[in-house]
Amino acid sequence: MFSTKSTIGRHGTSSEIEKFEHDSRKIAPISLCTDDDFDFVKINDLSEMYKNTYAIFNELRSKCQLCDVALVVENKKFSVHKVVLAATIPYFHGMFTLDLMEANLKEIQIEEMSYETVEQLLTYAYTGELRISTTNVQSVMMGANFFQMQEVVQHCGTFLLTRLHPSNALSIREFCKMMSANKEIIEQADDFVQKHFLSVSRDDDFKKLEVTDVVELLEKDNLYVDSEEQIYVAAMAWLNADKARHEIASSILPCVRLPLLSPTYLSSTVAANPIIKRDIPCRDLIPSCEETIPAGSSHHFEIAPHWGVDPRSMMR
Repeated sequence: MFSTKSTIGRHGTSSEIEKFEHDSRKIAPISLCTDDDFDFVKINDLSEMYKNTYAIFNELRSKCQLCDVALVVENKKFSVHKVVLAATIPYFHGMFTLDLMEANLKEIQIEEMSYETVEQLLTYAYTGELRISTTNVQSVMMGANFFQMQEVVQHCGTFLLTRLHPSNALSIREFCKMMSANKEIIEQADDFVQKHFLSVSRDDDFKKLEVTDVVELLEKDNLYVDSEEQIYVAAMAWLNADKARHEIASSILPCVRLPLLSPTYLSSTVAANPIIKRDIPCRDLIPSCEETIPAGSSHHFEIAPHWGVDPRSMMR
């Protein structure tokens, strides 16, 4: 029974509580024909309950009521509730439950993040709502990665997939890897790179790849090309983008499946290339390839070809 006599405000006055107490004493138990405790129904209103609960939390936050900590970002403060942050943001769950020094601070400094980004992530934590745009997706994704909010990371990664273009596909793929996006997102970005390899390989992002990354890409079986010559052209474009790379030509040329090139192209273009002529391991690759090409044949298919843009095209 309620015993409080204080004024409750809009949710009920003391007189209303007294009336409830009086009425409840007059109500007799109803016979329901069984005392079996297993005769029941289970109600699951958690999603709606959580929605309503967090709406109240957000209202309290907007009015700075019952807040017990402040996040300081760019000299501005967000008044928030530790329990909400601990429940919705793994970064703060660890901070507040593992007895770290910050757990007892009244103000917590958030560095390397903009006020707008933190505001977006706090809104998501309190309401589940998030606005992702081309102008904020990277900052929100980086902030979510820092706060270990994997759901937001995946939402941002999915958004980036809708903006894939040959001019940005490599950057998006690498960024998603850095942000620990899930495997499916990275695979979809990688599939786009392979299907649009010709356009991707002509972009500056391709020429900026590290040697390990370009080797990994050029060795893929599912690159969409019309012929292996286009793989060779891409490999040479990467080498020529920086003279210092000429020294590692022997790491790049084996990515090109030389037996798939015509003997004429091998002798007139590949063997005559100054970079290859100066590199003994590269020079040694060419005679061995010529030996594997049967007389009168333009290609040798013991090595898997690239996938073609057209099913009739030569495939890797």
